[in-house]
Amino acid sequence: MLRSLVEQKRALGIFGSEHELPDNISVNQWSLLEKTITVLAPFEELTRQVSSSDASASDVIPAVTVLQKWLAKETDEDRGIRTMKNTLLAAVKKRLSDMENPLYGIASLLNPSNTNTAREAKVMVIQELQKMSGGDADKQVEHEEPPIRRPRRDQPSSSLDSV
Repeated sequence: MLRSLVEQKRALGIFGSEHELPDNISVNQWSLLEKTITVLAPFEELTRQVSSSDASASDVIPAVTVLQKWLAKETDEDRGIRTMKNTLLAAVKKRLSDMENPLYGIASLLNPSNTNTAREAKVMVIQELQKMSGGDADKQVEHEEPPIRRPRRDQPSSSLDSV
């Protein structure tokens, strides 16, 4: 909705001046609207990615991590929206704090997007298997590392890939 409003900025200005409407949106307000769209765009993009029919649980950890890093990154363009970014970051951390659940790590192991997540997930899988097999935690099984796989690039790169 905000994007449509910004796209029609010129037409709204002309209409307002032709019909003598009071109080047009100021330049500063337009700037804040554009910055708000920029801040909210990753939420829309990640929501679409994890809601797609080919998304999997292994997409959750990278998506949340990227979103948190993007919101935490401060730039010169943040003037006027820093509080919004900090509030959104706190809300993401609060609502998506369940990333410590071993099942997300296991899902990432089955479809690793990066090698660090895969190693951590491997340890979690071994721990879960040890719990299920009666708690033989004293036995450490050495496993050979699987070959490193390249991540899938089926989808076009997103604006968050740089994060």
